[in-house]
Amino acid sequence: MTEKAFPKVSGEGLYPSEANSLQIVNVEAGENLTAGNIAYIKKNDGKAYLSDTGTAGDIRANGIVLDTVTSGNTANIQTGGNYTTSGLTAAEVYYLGASGAVSTTKSCIEIGVATATTNLYIKIVQDDSDPIGTIKHVAANITGVPTYNISAFWHLMDGTVLTGGSADAESPLNGQTLRDLNANHEFLRSADTSGGTGGRATSGTASQDHGAEAGFSYQPGSEDNQPPFYDVVAIIKYK
Repeated sequence: MTEKAFPKVSGEGLYPSEANSLQIVNVEAGENLTAGNIAYIKKNDGKAYLSDTGTAGDIRANGIVLDTVTSGNTANIQTGGNYTTSGLTAAEVYYLGASGAVSTTKSCIEIGVATATTNLYIKIVQDDSDPIGTIKHVAANITGVPTYNISAFWHLMDGTVLTGGSADAESPLNGQTLRDLNANHEFLRSADTSGGTGGRATSGTASQDHGAEAGFSYQPGSEDNQPPFYDVVAIIKYK
């Protein structure tokens, strides 16, 4: 059917422009945004900000900014459907890059796939569905794992105090100190309540003393009291 021809015949579907319009949100810009930027909507103030793999709190995305806008004005953000642009490689998957860019370099935020050199089909995939407090392990720093493989919804279990930052203020865990599972090399154990600690994660010293009177010597020795292990990095869903 002809684009934008009205009135429609009964039973006709949406025009392409109408289909796209259903996937556009209008939201106040929390900072200056440029057309083509990837942006996200912050949970604690409802404003749009620049997505960026270079800043931990900004590694997330909700859509692509359609028009350049200054802070405080309304930003039009396309959250899905066909986005017209240029310079793409057809059939290539695009990810969030630095400073709001789309990039073919893999990161933890998938933006969409190019169906042509001028068309990006937006279908954002990011891991934010787990309940807050979920602890996972990731095999970071090995060949093939993207450099930016943890989104803004997750934080390393590194002993950090969640306080003072705008990203932390979105979290109900704001102000709490995360357990340093990684530096302490701690295992996880099931229990009725969380937070209990115990055990020893490092090699211990075992010894046997049969008594000097029996003619035996005292021979302390090193013994690893851990089961076989493979090191991975612990992260927690904190917002």
